[in-house]
Amino acid sequence: MGQSTDGILFFGYCWNSEGWPGVLDEGDEGSSEPDSSPEEAYLERKGLWHSLPHHSAPGANYDAWSENLSVLHELEEKLPFELFTHCHHECQMWAMAIRGTKITAWRGSPQEIDMASLAVTYNVTSTEVQQEYDAVLREACQVLGMKPGKLGWWLVSNWF
Repeated sequence: MGQSTDGILFFGYCWNSEGWPGVLDEGDEGSSEPDSSPEEAYLERKGLWHSLPHHSAPGANYDAWSENLSVLHELEEKLPFELFTHCHHECQMWAMAIRGTKITAWRGSPQEIDMASLAVTYNVTSTEVQQEYDAVLREACQVLGMKPGKLGWWLVSNWF
């Protein structure tokens, strides 16, 4: 019997260990926070986050820290992409999805996917829309200093 993992289906870019895109590592000089997420670094580099006060830990001012974190999460949810890892927590590989296209089947919880509606829902059969999605992801890669990947539907696994 093999190992049970999460399945992730998405439309975007996918990299393996040979195609490492150069995603920010912890402590990257481009970020004001040593452990900032790539999304936070993107917001900082686009000038959408750096003007807000940073609180790296709750400390004495929990309310300000909590409010700041809420604002960050709201900003991240508005980004047109989602950057995440797959494979294994000790051997992470990166992926970037057009926001809303990522579908996860958690271990033991299968997801029914209507394949015919996927292309219609995200209009990926249109060359023009594919080019728009590609432009969105390429811009994000440029801001983050990453090498763009190959655009398409990807199915990956993730094991924690």
